[in-house]
Order: sequence, then structure tokens, then C-alpha cells
Amino acid sequence: MLDLIPAPTTPGEVIAIRPDDYVLSRRRDSAFWRDNQKGESMPHLTAAARTQMDKVKERKVKVLPRLPGNRELINGLCRPAAAVELNLVKTTSGSWRRVAPDDVDQMANHCPLFFRRDSVTAQFECIALVGLAQDETLIEAPEIPVTGGEGETSGITLSPQEETLLEPVKLDIAFSDKSTLLITGLHVVNREKLSGLSARNRRRRTALFQTMQASLQHVSALIEMRNRQLMS
Repeated sequence: MLDLIPAPTTPGEVIAIRPDDYVLSRRRDSAFWRDNQKGESMPHLTAAARTQMDKVKERKVKVLPRLPGNRELINGLCRPAAAVELNLVKTTSGSWRRVAPDDVDQMANHCPLFFRRDSVTAQFECIALVGLAQDETLIEAPEIPVTGGEGETSGITLSPQEETLLEPVKLDIAFSDKSTLLITGLHVVNREKLSGLSARNRRRRTALFQTMQASLQHVSALIEMRNRQLMS
């Protein structure tokens, strides 16, 4: 039990102090307590008391940082990983296939179909998305051919008037392991703009655009395939 020390009559003056017991106060409600926090205000402090105070300061310096709590650990585990971007304009045909006019219906049965601008010819072409990473193929079927690289024009291309119907879309995907993927460089037909297309072209392209629209349901199948890979 610490002895009570009467307050000094002069601020900063130490009336009495025991060599082994002392009080360090954080009080700042009077000039005495504010002055008492200064080392030079305690000239009569014994050598033993100063040694103990030095040990206290040394222990404070050596105290390890606070370890993270359970909530912080869980939040760290659940924090999503950095998003990965897959730009299909800048990638080769590893994760997509060029769609030939005669293969539209067969490809649409397995893959989501989009339009992509060729970086060499600058033309829009119809492609099938078969993977969710560079050079990845998640969908494999006899109907899905291995197509050539940039600059080929064997697929479906659009006229300048038809290109005005397109609008860019992004696929922002979150997987079961909390990782995320952003796929860019894709385009789809804006159905509201179809009315501006000539009647002749609208009749010629209606089947293609409807088939491509229906094929977008396969995006969820691609995501499920990737999730199964992550869990295996």
C-alpha cells in the first residue's frame, strides 16, 4: 500500500518519498501536477527511485506492438485479393475463339458470344469466350475450333452502320475464394439502337443478334467452372 504524500506548499517541491514506492500521475488539473511530470522538478528524488523510474521507461520502450485480434485476423482472411484485369483487345485467342458464320448456333450452345475489336484490322468481330484467364480454356467441345491470331477476317464482321449499334460492356466477376476479375474489351448490341438500322440489314442480322443475346447465359457457367477449379 502506498503512503499518501501531502501536497507541497510550493509547486514542484517534494515533501517526502519512500525509496521503493512512488507515484507517477497523469493528472494535469493543477499547476502542481503539470509541473510534477517534469523530471527537473523532483531534485530530492532518491537514487533508488530514479533507478526504478528509468527501468519503467526502459520497459515501455521494449513493449512489443499489440498483436492483431481475432476480428482483425478474420477481416484479413476475408479481404478480397487485388482485382485482375483481362483486356480481350490486348490478348491473343487463348481465352476466346473467333466465330465463323456457319458456327454461330453451335458455339452459342456452349459459350457466351460477344463482339471484340481486332487490334490489327480495327474491325469488330464475333468471338466466343471460352476462358477467364490469359490462355485459359474452360469450355472444351468438338464444336469449338482453335482459331488463328490477330488480323484474320474469316469470322463475322460488321459494317460501319452496324458498328454503331454496339456498346462496351465489362464483366466484373467475384469468385468463391474472394478473388475478382474484370474482363474488358467486350461489346454487345444495344437493342434500343436496332430501330435505327435499315429494314434490310435488320432482317439479315436479327437471328445473329438474338442468338448472341441468348448465349450470354453461359457466363455464369464459366464462373462456376472456375469456382470448381479453385475448390479442387
